[in-house]
Amino acid sequence: MSTRFRARAAEHQDFWTLMTLAGFEQIDDSTAAQTVGDIAEHVGGLAGRRVADLGSGCGRHAAALLSHRPAGVTAIEKSPLLAEMSRSMYPDVDVVVETFTNIGGLGSFDVVVALSHLLFIQPDIESLLADLRHIRAAMPDFGCLVIEQFDISTDLRQWGTADGLQVDEATRQVSPQKLQHEFTVLDCGDPVMATSIPSLVLARAEFEEVVREAGFLVSDCWEQRASAGELSLFFVLRAQKGFNYLSDMPDFLESWITRSHERNRMSRTFTLDEHGRARPQGVFSWGQGASLSRNHPEFVSCLEPAIRPLVLELVDEWNLVTYSSCDGHVVSERPRREYSESYCGVVAFDDDHEAAVVALVESTLVGWCSDEVRPVVRRRALLSPYSRHRAVDLLLTRTGPEVTWESYVEQRDRCISHVCSVLAGQRG
Repeated sequence: MSTRFRARAAEHQDFWTLMTLAGFEQIDDSTAAQTVGDIAEHVGGLAGRRVADLGSGCGRHAAALLSHRPAGVTAIEKSPLLAEMSRSMYPDVDVVVETFTNIGGLGSFDVVVALSHLLFIQPDIESLLADLRHIRAAMPDFGCLVIEQFDISTDLRQWGTADGLQVDEATRQVSPQKLQHEFTVLDCGDPVMATSIPSLVLARAEFEEVVREAGFLVSDCWEQRASAGELSLFFVLRAQKGFNYLSDMPDFLESWITRSHERNRMSRTFTLDEHGRARPQGVFSWGQGASLSRNHPEFVSCLEPAIRPLVLELVDEWNLVTYSSCDGHVVSERPRREYSESYCGVVAFDDDHEAAVVALVESTLVGWCSDEVRPVVRRRALLSPYSRHRAVDLLLTRTGPEVTWESYVEQRDRCISHVCSVLAGQRG
């Protein structure tokens, strides 16, 4: 099998397949099982959890992940040839040919694994931050991202197989934060291909700053030394609450201005889940959905019914841009009934606009009184892969855990009616 894939990889200049084949004699199933066992221990087990393996290669680690009884494992590999190899070697592994930029389209994952220095193969810190944000957007709060970082020196490295497939790597430091790797692949001494790849070298404090900006915190780390002596450092990044993200923010904003924008022609099939939440069909984590502009034909229909009057008041009468809203929903019945709270989020475009939106929303709360619902105005960041925007949210919070869902719904609806009435009065 390796001979067949080797010839095709050389023909198509598929560097990552050639790299994988050259390393076959360094990593076997037992080594992968040990690595995955360590991961399972450091994230509190994998049983019953949805797991994604980014850059899954030949599927060896994904197969080891399956042995820990997860709810499912999705192997994500951008090379069609490596995906084909994975299906041949480990047919039980579900491998998807995709870049992990689009991981959110594949569902929500409790644990995401990115091995072999994958996330550090970047031209700059901004690209690392963007990839981390893409991953965070596909995870629930407190999910775990496990990443492996190689301890890379600038010495010449060589590795390969007994039958003559060899990779030569020459590494040089081009800046304090960046390495450049020059690879040459040879087959029985004859050059097959050459390529140059950048990677990042970050001090621990720099790395933790980037991680925090992407919505994670480093919660654990450990070292592992391979049989050939190479040292790897593994990090567990824990997804933090309050991550506010829109993957295509520039297009989203443009679609509010331009009715003919292609984003306003996207086909969306919305459904109500078992808790009454409106969302696109497919597997999404709580809090994931679709942000549509007022120019989209399904804008009104995708708004949940309780919060809809407030969104339409802000959009149609005050010309504000809303990016997210929710009625609040029952999310669990056991061991006791738990529910999420209602909110409406508005995009602010500069300091003055943010202050004006805050003042407007706060003015609507004068005279409101309830023992069950307390409205709160919150300023926070709205992130996209390469940018940060301002957002102002109105949260309809419960006053305490003793407030029943039925009482919350009654007072939520009364509060929304109050706010809409005040806004209508202010515009005369």
